[in-house]
This record gives sequence, structure tokens and C-alpha cells, in this order.
Amino acid sequence: MKRTSDASEGLNTNHAPSQDDAARERRESRGTRQNGDRHRTQWVLIAAFCVGVTAPATGWGQLIVDFSSGTTISSISPSMTLSVRNSDLVNPVSLGGVNFFVKVQDGGPTISTTPASGVDLLTGTLFSGLALGGQFAVGTPTSLSQGWGVIAFPVAASLAAGQTKQLGTITFDSFPTGDWLLDFGDPSVGVTAFADASGNTIDVNHLLGTVTVVPEPQAYALVVGFGLLAVALAKRSLPRSRHSKG
Repeated sequence: MKRTSDASEGLNTNHAPSQDDAARERRESRGTRQNGDRHRTQWVLIAAFCVGVTAPATGWGQLIVDFSSGTTISSISPSMTLSVRNSDLVNPVSLGGVNFFVKVQDGGPTISTTPASGVDLLTGTLFSGLALGGQFAVGTPTSLSQGWGVIAFPVAASLAAGQTKQLGTITFDSFPTGDWLLDFGDPSVGVTAFADASGNTIDVNHLLGTVTVVPEPQAYALVVGFGLLAVALAKRSLPRSRHSKG
């Protein structure tokens, strides 16, 4: 009698994967690798900016930080605006983020340490709507020296050739009158630096300038009032002096 292996064959449920199964596995594997690459890029950028890109620029940087407006401030007009310009008239530049530092001369006007209340790198700037995780502190902010970072992810900010865009706003909360030095590249605090979409540092020409604090209008009125009073008193005393001499 011929022996068959139908029963044993019926128990064997293993089978070679179909072409559809293999293609699906390849797609899933490729998607997993791409997600991993994106996450690694994200965390490399975050790590780079949290540690702080502090390499000083050499020569004339491609990016120029400058005052846009508000170099004269008071309690009535407490803010000043900064801009960044791409000095390359041929090539655009993509920006993956910025570490922004500012130091005010000792005794000068103070800056709030609350994010976006003192230094605001998001409202109306080239990073508006692009910042991964918003604006974060780099180091411990004080009223006279601060560092803030922004990461643009997954879409980088951009500057066309020769283009200027708003970088940020600084709002002061005390107003000692006079001219005060502002430094955006003091090594004791940090050197303002931009990075491209891969985290490489882009040279920056740092502006070392001044902000002028003027008295409030009420203070002007008091000064003028005292001045007029002094003139009036001087005029009244002048005839008496002549009469006494006669």
C-alpha cells in the first residue's frame, strides 16, 4: 500500500513571501530610516544650539546684524528693532537657526528676562512660524546680558541675495539717560551666530553700537520749567542789584 504524506504536508503552513509582501517590507524599512534621519537631524540641531555656537566670525561675514529702528528709546518708546542682511548679492542663504546674544553696558537700560518680553526673535521676524519649540534661553538671562536661541525646523528660514529681514526686537524696562553700548558678540556672554540647515556656522558681522535713552516728556517739561523760573528770578534780581549800587 502506497504511503502518502498529505497529513504531514497539511500541517506545514510556512510559505515563501510574495512579491507584494517583500515590497511592503522594503517601503516600511525605508520609511523607518527616513524618520530616524529626520529625528537625528532635529536632535543634532537642538544639541548644537543648546550647547551654543560661539565660534567668532572671521573677516566680513555674509550676514550683517544691524539696527532697523529705535536706537533712541524712552519709557514712551521702549523698543528697538534689529535686522539681518545677506551681504552676498548673488547667492541666497538658508538659515536653520540663530544663537542671539546681547550685552548692555553696565549701568545702562535693563532688559526683561521673560522670553519675548525683553528679546523677541519670533514676532514679525524671519523665523516667525518656523521655530521648533519656540524661543529658548541659552545660558541664564540677566537684565544686562542675555542669550536666546531659535531653531527653524523642518523648514529653514531664508534670505535672498542682498535681502534684509527683521531679526528681532529688544524692549527695555529701565531708562537711565545717556548713550549706552550694546554688544552682540562679547565673548564673556556669547557671540551671536547663525547656522545653515545642516547646523554649520555662518559668519556674521557683529554690530557694536549704542542706544540713546532720552528723558520722558514730563522730565523735559520740568527741565524747561526750572530753566524759565531761573531766568525769571535772575531778571527780577538784576534791577535791585543796580539800585543798591546807585
